[in-house]
Amino acid sequence: MQSKGEEKRDYVRVLLDIPCKFSSVDCPTDNADGKIVNLSVGGFAVETSNEINLGENLKFDIALSNGLKCGFSGQIVREIGNNRYGLKLTQINMLDRMKLGDFIMSQLEEQNYLIKKFLQRKDAEN
Repeated sequence: MQSKGEEKRDYVRVLLDIPCKFSSVDCPTDNADGKIVNLSVGGFAVETSNEINLGENLKFDIALSNGLKCGFSGQIVREIGNNRYGLKLTQINMLDRMKLGDFIMSQLEEQNYLIKKFLQRKDAEN
């Protein structure tokens, strides 16, 4: 049993702001714009002004900040609100999964470094 506020995710997730292009798996020529706002090797959240439906399968192409490109498919599993949707990864090749894993680890290291720096500054002020 999970305690109140306990994280339910199987994979670590990082907060991001990465532009992306996506299309319906059923209509791959009809591209839309959005941004990935969080990401893990199991799922992600996208923000878009386009209307998308629960259960819809989408194909995404993103450029990671380390210059690598990555493609994967996901299924809409929840509407978060404010034009944001939660997706689970449904298809990704092994190379792109490794790229995502490495990218997520580098983002975590950077975010942890910034948090430590912030806390050290706060301690120095007190």
